[in-house]
Amino acid sequence: MRAPAVVEQLAGGEHGVAELAEIGPRAIEKDLEIAFDVDAEAPSIEGWEPGLAVLIRNLVDNAVAHSPPHGRIDIAVRARDGATVLAISDQGPGIADIKLAMRDGYTTGGGLGLGLGGAKLLVNDFDIASRPGEGTQVKITKWK
Repeated sequence: MRAPAVVEQLAGGEHGVAELAEIGPRAIEKDLEIAFDVDAEAPSIEGWEPGLAVLIRNLVDNAVAHSPPHGRIDIAVRARDGATVLAISDQGPGIADIKLAMRDGYTTGGGLGLGLGGAKLLVNDFDIASRPGEGTQVKITKWK
């Protein structure tokens, strides 16, 4: 599947693509490489709750915001036992205290702090791995 089609599907159609398009100029300005790896067997995510388009946008936005210039962001979509697994990885500074970052109200960017903790509520499985100085990977699983 071509990357633009994947982004459209991940983001929930045209509205989601418009939201993701807002991220594009920042990624271009930082000269980021965004790589897509999509399993041809991954089930469609059409019909996911509308909040998931916002979740995916926020995860990609965070990856762009925290990636160093000339960095790389990997977006992978996999099929696993009837579920769709989405992983977004960056080469940013990492998260020193994941437990703190998952708390409601926590923010490093002056936002509302509804990101990671709220994201966990929208999916069936949520995993985050981070190494300070190396980057972060967020993996979400949604069962059909």
